[in-house]
Amino acid sequence: MILAHAGVTSGTLSELVRAWSWDPTVLVTLSLLAGLYAVGFPKGRRQRGRVFAPWRPFFFYTGLSVAFVALISPLDALTDHFFFTHMIQHMLLTMVAAPLVLLGVPVVPLLRGLPRGLRRGVFVPLARTPALRQLFWLLTHPIVAWTLFAATFWLWHVPALYVAALQNQALHAGEHVSMSVTAALFWWSVIDPVPFRARVSKFFRLPYLFLGAIQSGILGAVLSFAAEPSYSFYVLTPRLWGLSPLDDQGLGGLVHWILGGMIYLLAIAVVFFVMLAEEEDRTRQEAGA
Repeated sequence: MILAHAGVTSGTLSELVRAWSWDPTVLVTLSLLAGLYAVGFPKGRRQRGRVFAPWRPFFFYTGLSVAFVALISPLDALTDHFFFTHMIQHMLLTMVAAPLVLLGVPVVPLLRGLPRGLRRGVFVPLARTPALRQLFWLLTHPIVAWTLFAATFWLWHVPALYVAALQNQALHAGEHVSMSVTAALFWWSVIDPVPFRARVSKFFRLPYLFLGAIQSGILGAVLSFAAEPSYSFYVLTPRLWGLSPLDDQGLGGLVHWILGGMIYLLAIAVVFFVMLAEEEDRTRQEAGA
């Protein structure tokens, strides 16, 4: 059996402090994204004006920092022992890191950060490929993006696949990548991903988010109210802190249900107040005219 993480044996504070994974793949990926953005953001801002406001990098780098905590910190090691920490990890990646990175308007800065030859010789021609543009158009359709995100979460919580991912590092990495990508597609329809625009009006983003909260809450409830543990991995692995597998799963379901619901509610509130602000601006402009 190939464990996905190094894991911990006692769960003491001193052991947890040392339980950073320092996964080179994650470190290289996050460092590369941070570097490209740092190089490309000033270039993009000079060309795009107010769209690239100076507060955008704060969100981008905060999103990368959240991903770093989720994948490198002792939280990652604890997912070998606790279902609820695994749920926290998933929430951080998909419900916190993904929207924060998109708020940092990453598309143009990351492309501008690439060497000119690579950008013009590879990425620009590739982006103009009809098949790729059609695929992009399909994946960013609100119904498709919503469905892919929800289906990905439900699929990875199927017990057999969930346990297989915990036992195989490559599969576990695939789980995180698929969740992060579909989360980015989901939030694409909520956060206008400059220089693109979401393909759904702000009004319809409210039911879009509300339905997301409903399906997430249902999954959380299924996990919380299970009569017996669903994942054999946590029954067989050494238990820490006196938390039984069933209580652990119930707590994980609550994390998915309540924490996820709070983030959805926050997103709904933000979209609503943005709508109000835009309506007030239009009213003042009409009054001035």
